[in-house]
Amino acid sequence: MSLNIFKNYLSQHQFSANDIALLCEHASLIELPTSHVFIHQGQNPQYAYFLQSGLCHASYLTAAGEEIGKSFFWEEDWIIGFESLITQAPNPYLLESLTDVSVVQIPLDLLQEWREQTNPLYMRLLEMEWLLKEQKERFQLFYSAQERYQLFQQQFPHLLEQISNKRLADYLGTNEQALLEMKQAFLDDSHRKS
Repeated sequence: MSLNIFKNYLSQHQFSANDIALLCEHASLIELPTSHVFIHQGQNPQYAYFLQSGLCHASYLTAAGEEIGKSFFWEEDWIIGFESLITQAPNPYLLESLTDVSVVQIPLDLLQEWREQTNPLYMRLLEMEWLLKEQKERFQLFYSAQERYQLFQQQFPHLLEQISNKRLADYLGTNEQALLEMKQAFLDDSHRKS
């Protein structure tokens, strides 16, 4: 694999040729297996990531050992621990791969340097992350769990087999039993239409 997917993404999102060159100069492409832990909850992150292929999951681990899903990251998502970057505190969540992944990693020290210099490239990355968070928030607020499942199924059918029911239910803001009922209702509805 090469950085071509990364470069194309940056170009499509109106990054300048100079910014693309600067990011690529500091970037390294790595291939990681399923269940690879990028960072444990409570560790200080060393890198920001751009996911070229595969699927990742972030979750909070409670003192009682319960896993609470934070979010999924799929192809062409940035994974940047802005909270840790801004506060200089340890990462508040666990980040792991759910499939084999290809990621571009960029040293977090570089982003910190850009932050301190108020580099426009840092601001661009921050804006993109903020927009994504706003979209995810609207997804959670404006749709019922059943509507969220239907939208997820329509937009990411290839991911449904890669995500456990527990994690998908967490993401959709429901429980496993309700998710199984939604899946069954969706299948029943599909069979009636065919």
